[in-house]
Amino acid sequence: MKKQVIKRTRQGAYPVFLTIRMCHSDDIDEIMRLQEKLLEELQPDDPSFYPTARQDNLAILNEHAAIGCFENSTLVAYLTLLCPDRSADCLGKDLSMPASELPYCATLDTVAVERAFRGNGLQRMLIRQAESIARRKGMRHILATVSPVNTRSLQNFLASGFSIYILKKKYNNLDRFILCKHLVEAD
Repeated sequence: MKKQVIKRTRQGAYPVFLTIRMCHSDDIDEIMRLQEKLLEELQPDDPSFYPTARQDNLAILNEHAAIGCFENSTLVAYLTLLCPDRSADCLGKDLSMPASELPYCATLDTVAVERAFRGNGLQRMLIRQAESIARRKGMRHILATVSPVNTRSLQNFLASGFSIYILKKKYNNLDRFILCKHLVEAD
């Protein structure tokens, strides 16, 4: 997967050429840079973004998937996908899915878009790419969490065919909607 798109930043009137591609372990510094940039922009008590530790991001890059949007070599948006989600925290458990369905659950773990590139449909584009990967890997369900205060992200997930299933405390007792999109019906 390598795709080029043209988008506009909020500050500039000139088109920006972005490349969408799979991220690799050598992209870890860019992922951490963007994550830190997003955290710096948030108010101290803003629960809308929960960071992923460097070692956890490396594990995702090595064992699962991450899709990035790059302007030249600078990461401006990314999404991480646990596919399948074999973790003890598999979101399918939160929805009381049968144990036989848990191996078919993928989780959109993190979605981050640099402020200057928001409003260009990058989150939805990344979700579509992740869904395609999940389908190819035989996943039946794709799940995600979204903070109730992150209305833009919630709108993007809903527009991408996800449904809200439950509001639950996750990630150090933060409120999160758990969303799911069924890719195929269970047997």
